[in-house]
Amino acid sequence: MLDKLFGKNVFDLHELFRNVDLMITNGHELVDISRPTIHKIVKIGGLAVKKPQKLNSHYNSAVYKNRGIGISLEVTELEETAVVHALKRVIFDSKIRENSRLLKDKLASYPFPGNQKFISWIEFVAKFKHFPEFDLHSTKMNFFQLHNLDVYMTILSGILIFAIFFVIIFKQTLSFLTNFIKNEPKIKIN
Repeated sequence: MLDKLFGKNVFDLHELFRNVDLMITNGHELVDISRPTIHKIVKIGGLAVKKPQKLNSHYNSAVYKNRGIGISLEVTELEETAVVHALKRVIFDSKIRENSRLLKDKLASYPFPGNQKFISWIEFVAKFKHFPEFDLHSTKMNFFQLHNLDVYMTILSGILIFAIFFVIIFKQTLSFLTNFIKNEPKIKIN
């Protein structure tokens, strides 16, 4: 997979597995939308690879760097020596390990973690069978509100009134000019 993503010159994954005690992989970014990698890497510190993609990999890389829990590498820097050096620094740097443990403890002692909140909502809905707060707001709207007809009708009415006003003024001006031309006294030159 790494060869497919980064070309043939990328480091050998099997060699990396032999030399590293712990390898962290990330799930699909659409599954973990809020924090794609932080909660997985924070436990030991980690190596973040920034690459052009949707969502927030650049944000996560900046968080690793600013909080001192990891090292951020650009995709263009993915050479074997750079990756090995970064992994060694992440694994053996006591400051990164200490910052990672501190952030891990903060996240672990968070009063009501997200996964517990999700499970509680599922249990609540299973118990009461219907929870109106989970209904889409658009199902309670009438046709007029749903299709923003209040906004569109206001704009359309304004344009229509302006057009009618313009036509009336144009007709009045045209009739005034035609009457003026008809009633203009003709001067005879002898």
